[in-house]
Amino acid sequence: MKILVANPNTSSGITDRLVAAGRLVAGPGTELLPMTASRGVPYIATRAEAAIGSAVFLEMLAERRGTFDAAICAAFGDPGLGGARELFDFPVVGMAEAAMLVACTLGRSFGIVSFSKSLEPWFAEIVAWHGLSGRCAAIRTLDEAFRSIDEVQEEKEQVLVDLANRTDAELVEASLAGEREAFDLIVERHRRNVYQLCYRFVGNQDDAADLAQDVFVRAFRGLRKFKGEASLGTWLYRIGVNVCLNRLAVKTPASESLEPLFLANDERLAAPGESATEVLLRGERQRRVRAAIARLPKKQRATLILRVYHEMPHEQIAGILGSSVGAVKANFFHAMNNLKKLLQ
Repeated sequence: MKILVANPNTSSGITDRLVAAGRLVAGPGTELLPMTASRGVPYIATRAEAAIGSAVFLEMLAERRGTFDAAICAAFGDPGLGGARELFDFPVVGMAEAAMLVACTLGRSFGIVSFSKSLEPWFAEIVAWHGLSGRCAAIRTLDEAFRSIDEVQEEKEQVLVDLANRTDAELVEASLAGEREAFDLIVERHRRNVYQLCYRFVGNQDDAADLAQDVFVRAFRGLRKFKGEASLGTWLYRIGVNVCLNRLAVKTPASESLEPLFLANDERLAAPGESATEVLLRGERQRRVRAAIARLPKKQRATLILRVYHEMPHEQIAGILGSSVGAVKANFFHAMNNLKKLLQ
């Protein structure tokens, strides 16, 4: 089998590295065919450069079409992947897509560590495009210069490792000692989960952003109250739930006519062949489902959001809400039954 390793950047050294790594694990009879872009940028570091890389990647595939059996988009971020799958009839795999999916088989969540701060927004969009925002714990990037893209791995190796490995407890201790950057890292590490939590309560990007900011302001002011009895993430979730419920207490969600999304014989949101979680995740972008969730009693709403959208175990939800595991299970059961009634 011949696999085209198409690097839409112009750095041939990166292509060589990727192909060398691939050949270490390639199966018998697999031939990796390296190809580096002849135009574009040395490495993609912005959305604009990603747009250029997308067009270049499609041109590369068209140029070599018929000489390979499958292709890899050999740039993290997978520029042009969606377009390639629309245009061509051979398999095309994205390097970022493959890396994230493999990471999901190894643990519940994953993180991305990279060399340029300007990459953060684009990487966040790529994670969302692949439907993995709920599994991405953080995106951490360097904020300093490097000599060469071909050598950044060796040049910044220890810095990248330290960036990835510094624990929440260490960051809390450093923040309390006056290290301003430490709390910035706490925000960077947890802001996506906190924002997603807030968004699923209010269903509005602007309100969610305001609430998330309020969560971190309260966390900063109350950091000395964090005793480490639960994880920092759980502590932030607890603050987030309280902030969201307080906001919703003074806002009444609009009433809407809702179409049924339940099967008649199922106590969960479901369609043929889908689980409750799959349907809820699919329906989070649907205004009607969000409106129905917003009508649930506060504790039921919080329990459902944490259990379904954030895939938390009952024990962790109990810690966040300050209730027993039994109460969490009961709230979830009643939430699903009430949601069914609202959607009928």
